[in-house]
Amino acid sequence: MCKKTDRKNKIQETNERQIVVCDGNRQIILNRKNIVKINSIHIYSVVESKMKECKGEKNIIHNEMVRVSLNKWEDILKNRDFFRIGRSTIVNFEFVREIGDKILLDTGETVNIPVRNKTRVKKAYLEYCKQKGINVWRDGVGKIIW
Repeated sequence: MCKKTDRKNKIQETNERQIVVCDGNRQIILNRKNIVKINSIHIYSVVESKMKECKGEKNIIHNEMVRVSLNKWEDILKNRDFFRIGRSTIVNFEFVREIGDKILLDTGETVNIPVRNKTRVKKAYLEYCKQKGINVWRDGVGKIIW
């Protein structure tokens, strides 16, 4: 449980796998490998996590809104599989299936890449794939697919 002194929008790593967010009276424990993306909405962020598949259902997504800035998320998630693609979105490269003008996620969702960041995002994704040993190829129009 969050201590009274920790209750005000605190975020911390408990270990390599978990992140604990204290948001008011709530304590939210997130599994890092399940986080698909994080979007900011004003002073809040929405953490989108992929849950375990149940019988007959595929992509079960759980959204959690917390009062934590994207900058704080970026500090906690830096040097991991996460990358800030724009002012309001951090994406977990583990869930990326294709990058072109947009990012296609495992969940079937597409995420817009700001025009000024496309080259930077593609380079970061290629570096991520290289580190993980993932083979990728580019089609004729500049999409990165694996």
